Amino acid sequence: MKTEDIRGHIERIEKYRRYVDHHGGDMRRCLGAVAGAVVSEETEKYVLKCGLYVIVQSGEAFKIVSPPGGSVAKEW
Repeated sequence: MKTEDIRGHIERIEKYRRYVDHHGGDMRRCLGAVAGAVVSEETEKYVLKCGLYVIVQSGEAFKIVSPPGGSVAKEW
């Protein structure tokens, strides 16, 4: 996972939000997340800074890392 992958993902989320808003559809808010089997600390920090959740492999399960300081992920 690279920073350009994350930026691309955010662009897709924003595009989806604009489409839904333009077509008078669903007014629910979206929360973003990225997932990876191996995510470096640097990448994880960048993702959290962007306001997304990080889903990472943890043994046979997974864990969800949320933005620091108890803040809520960005809504679209």
